[in-house]
Amino acid sequence: MEKGYLALVLHSHLPYVRHPEHDQFLEEDWLYEAITETYIPLINVFDGLVNDGVDFRITMSLTPTLIEMLSDPLLQHRYARHINRLIELAEKEIERTKDQPEFNSLAHLYRELFVNALAVFEEKYGRNLVSAFKKFQTSASLRSSPARRRTDSFRSCRTGTRSRSDSGGRGALQETSRPGAEGNLAAGVRICPGSR
Repeated sequence: MEKGYLALVLHSHLPYVRHPEHDQFLEEDWLYEAITETYIPLINVFDGLVNDGVDFRITMSLTPTLIEMLSDPLLQHRYARHINRLIELAEKEIERTKDQPEFNSLAHLYRELFVNALAVFEEKYGRNLVSAFKKFQTSASLRSSPARRRTDSFRSCRTGTRSRSDSGGRGALQETSRPGAEGNLAAGVRICPGSR
């Protein structure tokens, strides 16, 4: 019997949810929840592995749309506001459930999760989570992998081109290009999904 290999690829994508015309917009919560419950925990695990001296390799794709949203100053500001509100809510829950130990411990757990998320976001990475992933990519622990799914949005093509140049050209244009089209896209958007 032949030996085989299994590769697990973490694929990170969210639809473009930035809505500057509204002070709060429900769809933006998708991004904030993903930051708190997925991206920051991944960064914490990767940092922990590095701190423990574990030589690890992870393959992960970050789409241009996600990179653009994680790098957007308005969304970064709104995420900080969002996580601070969650910390306040958790503190109120700690007080409200002080005589209910079965719920109080959960309120403490969430407060710790939110405080950690804020510390990683604000203090450790200066609101730039893309730099965290780039740090792991630079150290060769994180390998970016081309996403095979195409989007049909020309906004994604423009975002992908801008994100590729902003991130140093490595692994940012994965979601919007056909395999082999990177050279054409680096010169400008000439080939987009669905165009032949």
